[in-house]
Amino acid sequence: MKRKHLLIAGMLGVMASALCVGCSDGGEEPTTEETENNGGEYDDMPEVAYKTDMGVVSPSGTLTTVKGRVSVHDPSIEYDPVSNQYYIFGTHWNFAKSSDLINWSTISLNTDNQSSYDDIFAKNAEWAARGTSSSYDLKGNLWAPDVIYNESMGKWCMYMSVNGDNYYSSIAMATADSIEGPYTYAGTVVYSGFATDEEVAQTDYEQVTGESSVDKRYLNAKGTWSNNYGTNAIDPCVLYDKDGRLWMIYGSWFGGLYMLRLDNETGLRDYDY
Repeated sequence: MKRKHLLIAGMLGVMASALCVGCSDGGEEPTTEETENNGGEYDDMPEVAYKTDMGVVSPSGTLTTVKGRVSVHDPSIEYDPVSNQYYIFGTHWNFAKSSDLINWSTISLNTDNQSSYDDIFAKNAEWAARGTSSSYDLKGNLWAPDVIYNESMGKWCMYMSVNGDNYYSSIAMATADSIEGPYTYAGTVVYSGFATDEEVAQTDYEQVTGESSVDKRYLNAKGTWSNNYGTNAIDPCVLYDKDGRLWMIYGSWFGGLYMLRLDNETGLRDYDY
């Protein structure tokens, strides 16, 4: 069954407000109320739902207050037609699902269980540890996962930022048969932070460039990662273009945003492009 990756700007604006991505106010659970069309109050209302401070207003003027609120940072939203649920994935293992985009409940995946994520992202944690002189703790450094259904693989693919200090970050891919997992490590798409030939050998740099020595354009005057040219391998967004090719956009506030073509059959980087 074909899944649809949600990239709907207008809806995202409504959902982001409705969800907060939605922080609980600690008060009593609100109830659904009907608003009346007094004096043509809604005569000029556009034929779309929109968000107010009280809740979501439909084109007919029905006000539905938000009952199930969740807090999700760096949200990625996906619809699963098998379960008829919308899913939202975020930083620090904040995951939730909803059948109506209004009432949300938190869920737990194996990627938020320490024994599991330590195993799934072990290779990426080892890379990230290079950026700190103290002990590296993977907890708190799993950022902004993006989830998409890969038609060719028949798998759900979770692209996870594994953050490290001094730009020693990477984006890993984990796959599952079900959108709720369990997810297993399938490979790493891209690395950042490498500054020596020894570090380059730990990445796919040579496979990409054909060179075994790091190009000076990636380095600053001190011989460390340059934030003028080098990317920060975090915050992925994966999507299909109109011709069915798979791409990943990633990056951060320095070095700019970058785009890689992915291999539809593996979900990882397309080394032929």
